[in-house]
Amino acid sequence: MTRELWEALHGDEVDEPELTTLVSHFFAGGRMEPGADNVELTKEQGSGGEPALILHFHDGVLTDISAGPALTADDVAELCGRIEQSALASDELQVGRKIFFTMPEATGWWRYKDVFQLQPAPPEAPRPGMVMAAHPLVVELAYPKSDDYLVRIVRERFRSWELGLLLNLMLYGDVQAPGDRHPHHWVLDDEGEHLPKYLNEGYWFPGFEAIAAEFSPTDAVSPMDEIDDPVYYGRIGISVDQRLDVPKSLTELLDRYFSLPSPERMSVLRAAYWLRHARDVWDLSHTAYYLAVINAVEVMLPDPSGERCPTCGLIRGKGPTVLFEEFLDSHAPRTEETEPSRKELYRARSKMSHGRVLLRSDVPRAWGVLEPAEWEERDRSLAARNLAKTAILNWLRGSGTGG
Repeated sequence: MTRELWEALHGDEVDEPELTTLVSHFFAGGRMEPGADNVELTKEQGSGGEPALILHFHDGVLTDISAGPALTADDVAELCGRIEQSALASDELQVGRKIFFTMPEATGWWRYKDVFQLQPAPPEAPRPGMVMAAHPLVVELAYPKSDDYLVRIVRERFRSWELGLLLNLMLYGDVQAPGDRHPHHWVLDDEGEHLPKYLNEGYWFPGFEAIAAEFSPTDAVSPMDEIDDPVYYGRIGISVDQRLDVPKSLTELLDRYFSLPSPERMSVLRAAYWLRHARDVWDLSHTAYYLAVINAVEVMLPDPSGERCPTCGLIRGKGPTVLFEEFLDSHAPRTEETEPSRKELYRARSKMSHGRVLLRSDVPRAWGVLEPAEWEERDRSLAARNLAKTAILNWLRGSGTGG
């Protein structure tokens, strides 16, 4: 019965997050024991009543569905119909529209096949009023059409997360895709008496449409400049008149990524996640920034290989430190400029990975003075991120189809 139910609900045909969402929202209530891997869904609101369906999870992923005593044949037929109508693959596409933030500002458009399109925010969209800031960017994401808003949410959430990480990895500058968490912050109101206010983080503008049938026309907008890779990635800083542009290899990089097997795509996304996290925590902790950069590299390392010692249980082979160094040496060419940050990255990995060291800039010291050691730490932290980013991109260039 369990396998028959899984097949009836198209468990092998529907993406697991979509199936989990549709099945869970079909019933009125649910319950689970702390630490359990099973969730019981009930027809009564809250946690009362006999279970109708039992969802079985392993490592956070739905792996099986079994029937509870309250499940009827009508329930299965209705749920199956909803899944077939809203979640099975469709040849027709629809476009979800999101607001990302970039630095520098985008004034042109760029499109990757039938997957996504970038374009500047319209004139009526609020602007930050300064150059070095988060500027709004309209991002249009294509995905198989569904009339079910829950399926659209699931599809848009992953595609937005994925694209935000990829753009931040592949573009020069800063790209941020807002997630599901919108915390409150104390902010100073620039008007009136400049009183502090506790406000919710967020962004929107009147008239913004979240769903469209196709990509927006670009007739009235110029395309983004495409820059030769050595010039593009060799930049230092952002100039006052700089606008968001793309490397000439961007289409090729995206082709490489989408041609990878799913496990390797997730490795790239995890590495890109840690690079994005490094940027997010820079204003909070330079130590956490450095650790995030180290994590980004370690995600890409192969598993240690070799025989395990019968006495100590350790693997007789290359350890994580050697693999770390070899990855950087293989994918980030040594230069006189990068050598100090490379050596520092090796050293910092050993000292900081267990939380026993803080960078000087995270410990309050003198105020308003220049300190050579602290300034050097700052430069090397930024250089380490660039080194890690270079290595990950070069790995991607050589690991896709035809690499």
